Amino acid sequence: MEHLRIAHAPLMRLFLLIAGLAVFLPVAPVLGQVLPDSSIAEPYETIEASLGISFPGDQGVLGSAWDPGIGVLASAATPFYTGRLTGLVRMRPYSANADAPSFRAFSVHVGWDRPLVSVGRATLRGGFSLGTMRMSFDDNSEPGIRNESEFSVALSGSVVIRASGESAILIGFSRERIFTSLPVDAGQWSVAYAHQFRTPDWIRRVIE
Repeated sequence: MEHLRIAHAPLMRLFLLIAGLAVFLPVAPVLGQVLPDSSIAEPYETIEASLGISFPGDQGVLGSAWDPGIGVLASAATPFYTGRLTGLVRMRPYSANADAPSFRAFSVHVGWDRPLVSVGRATLRGGFSLGTMRMSFDDNSEPGIRNESEFSVALSGSVVIRASGESAILIGFSRERIFTSLPVDAGQWSVAYAHQFRTPDWIRRVIE
């Protein structure tokens, strides 16, 4: 069975994508309260940790051969000057609906985001991330092809609904490009519970 393979995709597309984000993200919508840089905490002052459920959106080519299931995700973010450093881990099962083995996709991403606009208790964030998607296939027929790792880049956004000073509900959405032999665009959205706390001193000593 021929699986998806890692591609040496043109780097120019990635550079143009990142350049476009650098221009777009600092420009907030005209509605609502535009958040100034002063609204962002000092670097590494706090950590926001979240745990949630990930739902598949349009999966492109992946959706033609597999049925994506509901996944789970965990993420963390900390202030970093004009935005936040972010990290995410996600697992989603894909069940075969054609002549292909089922697999589980493990994604790990690191990135950056920033608040764009705030209305009442709700805040809109936008950002981007880079990472890998590791596919673990349920296939014992051919040695060496059970696991494949692909480079990926994603545009993301989230609506943060602050329930209290430390707790919030996150409604996230993202569009990810996975650089297989034929690049795949996959969408997903998520619902998560987040809790924010001050960064322990020992963690700050490690990351500063």
